[in-house]
Amino acid sequence: MLYRFKTEGRIKKPISLIVDPSVIYWENTKFSDKNATANRAIVGDDIITFNMIQFEKAMRSYNYIKDGKDTRFFQAEVLVEEHIPIQYIKQIVPI
Repeated sequence: MLYRFKTEGRIKKPISLIVDPSVIYWENTKFSDKNATANRAIVGDDIITFNMIQFEKAMRSYNYIKDGKDTRFFQAEVLVEEHIPIQYIKQIVPI
């Protein structure tokens, strides 16, 4: 969605939030190897599912994914049930 929103002009200055890794241990946190709504997404709450995230692809820069390479893995998710309190936001990075 970021690529589409940028090209449509809906987002002028996107940012990425760097979150404290401890959120992966919170009760009800889930993991998805790609966009959680994708047909073949694997979603779970265990370390096996977490390890299915292809971090070398998920953490690539925005400029890399706009070429269409491995976009499904770029959209891997850590799903937190309600919200992440501000003290767990470690850094704000312009994309």
